[in-house]
Amino acid sequence: MKRFAWAFIGYFVMLSFAMPIQLIMKAGYLEEQGTYNPFEDIFRFGGFDVMLMAVVPVLAGVFLFRYMQSRRSADMYHSLPLGRDAIFNSKLAVGALLCLLPVVATGVICIALRSYIGLQEYFTFNAVLNWMYISVLFNMTLFLASVLVGMTTGISVMHWALTYIYLLLPVGLSALLVFNIKPFMHGFSEEYYLTEKVMYFSPLARMAELGSRFTMKPVEIGAYVAASTVMAAIAGLLYRARSTESYSRAVAFDVFEPVFRYGVTFCSMLLGGFFFGQTGNSMGWMIFGYVAGSVIGYLIVQMMLKRSLVIMDARTLAGYAGFAAAAVLIFGGMKLDITGFEKRIPQAGEVDRVYFGYGIYNYINGYEEAPFYTSEDNIKNVIAMHRKMAGDKKYLGSWGSGTGYASIGIVYELEGGKRLVRNYNVKLDEYSEFLKPVYESVEYKRANYRILTVAPEYVDKITLRPTQKSGNGISIVDNSEIKEFIELANKDIKEASFEELENTRGCSSSVSLLLSNNKSIDFMYNKGFENTRRWLEQKGYLSRAVLVPEDVSHIVVEKRTHEDAYSIEENEIKDNKSIKRFESRDKQQIAVCLDNLSDSYEPGHPYIIGIYTSGGDSFYATFDEESVPDFVESYFK
Repeated sequence: MKRFAWAFIGYFVMLSFAMPIQLIMKAGYLEEQGTYNPFEDIFRFGGFDVMLMAVVPVLAGVFLFRYMQSRRSADMYHSLPLGRDAIFNSKLAVGALLCLLPVVATGVICIALRSYIGLQEYFTFNAVLNWMYISVLFNMTLFLASVLVGMTTGISVMHWALTYIYLLLPVGLSALLVFNIKPFMHGFSEEYYLTEKVMYFSPLARMAELGSRFTMKPVEIGAYVAASTVMAAIAGLLYRARSTESYSRAVAFDVFEPVFRYGVTFCSMLLGGFFFGQTGNSMGWMIFGYVAGSVIGYLIVQMMLKRSLVIMDARTLAGYAGFAAAAVLIFGGMKLDITGFEKRIPQAGEVDRVYFGYGIYNYINGYEEAPFYTSEDNIKNVIAMHRKMAGDKKYLGSWGSGTGYASIGIVYELEGGKRLVRNYNVKLDEYSEFLKPVYESVEYKRANYRILTVAPEYVDKITLRPTQKSGNGISIVDNSEIKEFIELANKDIKEASFEELENTRGCSSSVSLLLSNNKSIDFMYNKGFENTRRWLEQKGYLSRAVLVPEDVSHIVVEKRTHEDAYSIEENEIKDNKSIKRFESRDKQQIAVCLDNLSDSYEPGHPYIIGIYTSGGDSFYATFDEESVPDFVESYFK
């Protein structure tokens, strides 16, 4: 322990900079902070202390067991009149004290400063204890991970590098697997498995989240304690079995060489497939990435194991051929859906409720507005749409979306608490017949337009802001007007058809209802909401709620190709070419254009329109072949 006193002192000094000295510094200008609490973030793992947790325990494992990676020191240690268990346990004890003592000393100083400086009102005693036990827990986990990995290699640099690979492997490998499975399994949701299942498999990934989630549940603590105990036990067994002559070998045990060889090759293959699949945007490039990644990974690992550049022989080739055959079987099996994943669709009677929406982000994050459906009709409608999507594989592996495409997420919550999650990239036009009955149901409208669920007396203010021009919009605070607006908006929403709800043509406005509990309800004002529109017009609010022809000084329309630039101004500059344009200041023509433009930039639409307001604002929208006004279409013929 005397040899490593510098490590104890160094770690304690660095923690002192991160914690006690920060307390003293911030206490010096406390009066200047006003109501802001400058100590609030110190015990919430703000950055430097997390970095120390990620580095110090791993280095401790490397330095404490470094003697194993050198011939002279390994011989010396193992010739001492001590058993291997005694040597291993003494090293383990020194490492545990290094993980514990500096943290406890730092915490005690912080508690003493809290009383001495008089900071009781700024942070609690429990906040310090929380920081201490979480720091010790992660220190011990990473230290024991470093010890375990050190038993499997004979090179110090590899010990250090492999420890971080080992710590990140669960989340990294899982993420690579998820990204690589998606193109082969129709309906697979990478978002669900990445965020819900994967991110907390690695202590390093969990540490990165400590800033926002700085407390731990008992089950999480128990998992880390159990994992640390298992790693310590396995490391002790490996230390007993490890040969003294394994120094300078990349893998200390012959039995681990195949695991190391094919593990590295497999990860390299997934990484290559992911990289080329994403950058090349096609299945062909993805397969190229698999081949290139696996070959490169396999050759590198063979060089490391043989410690030579001369690796090509029949055994090497046979080893790679076996790996390639296994990979073809695995990916071929997924493609052929031998597990029945793609065909697995529940019966309506098995479903307690179903989430159905654009992607599954709202479901994963548990937002209150996540749309769930329990009615028998909607569950049957979702299942019917699911069956069509499951059989429609033309967009599988398309790596992206375009005009009219959407990501549809479905999560069935089944009897017994089971869940079935699917996500599809589809072209919405092809699913209108399935979407229409769901969208027009009361259940859908209540789930997606929460204004239907709120009583006017709980609304303090309604604000409408136009989406196509700057300005503060209009705020409605009069109770009688709030009641009238809510009643008319509810009537419009309840009577709206699927086509009206999905209409993206015309100028719109974002509506926000501020509730008496300070929460808000938001939805998009649709130009098809005629009752609401008439009321806004009668009250004189319409011109502030949405863009109206009186706001527009002139419009410019161009017929464009994919080669043309996005904006009209850029097109003008591009190659100085002369572009045919329709320009108008006629309010009637402007009104028609505002009613028919697509309320977002759609790259596939053949017409681009520039709208220039009297206030100096401008924005671009588009017309497709159906929505373009006749006078515009005639002009370009």
